[in-house]
Amino acid sequence: RDHDEALHFALEAAQRVYNESKANVLLLAAHLYAEKNQLDEAVEAIWGAVEAAPLDKELVTRAAMAFSDCGAVAPAITLLDEIYRREGEQMDPYLLSLLGEQYTKLGQYEAAIEPYETLVKVSPSAGALTLLAGAYMSLNNFRKAYRLLQKANADDMMWQTYVLTAVCAHEMGWMTAAENNYILAHELDAEGARN
Repeated sequence: RDHDEALHFALEAAQRVYNESKANVLLLAAHLYAEKNQLDEAVEAIWGAVEAAPLDKELVTRAAMAFSDCGAVAPAITLLDEIYRREGEQMDPYLLSLLGEQYTKLGQYEAAIEPYETLVKVSPSAGALTLLAGAYMSLNNFRKAYRLLQKANADDMMWQTYVLTAVCAHEMGWMTAAENNYILAHELDAEGARN
């Protein structure tokens, strides 16, 4: 009951306020809808927030993350791509990763490469390299993925990365390299590597 009342008050308040205030109230309503698993209503409220304050960069960023949380991949891409086109390498690394993830969820692996490559450039890490390698693996470019994973392994030894490296090597017919990478993964986390 308290939850329904909060949603009612949020929607009432949205009718009485404008711009950033209205947008913030609508994002609150979207969160409450999402908690009730009313995702269509949540998405509608998020779009309402964007329409109320389309020039508020922070709010648009929050809306993009809210779309992602609701599983609304296409709207999330729309907003995140707009931010990326505007900010390029200045875009927050988390948002770059989120944009690549949204493209990946739609199976648009080629589109995911650009934000992941930017992520690797502005925030180089084993995690960023692994995300980019994953996109290349999904495109069956195992040679490129293998090279990226080797760099990731040099930066930070993670059993997951060694398993992916082993998969790439196996796909290219490099059985010794596949076995060696699997052994390294097994040494770092035997249970994880077996799974």
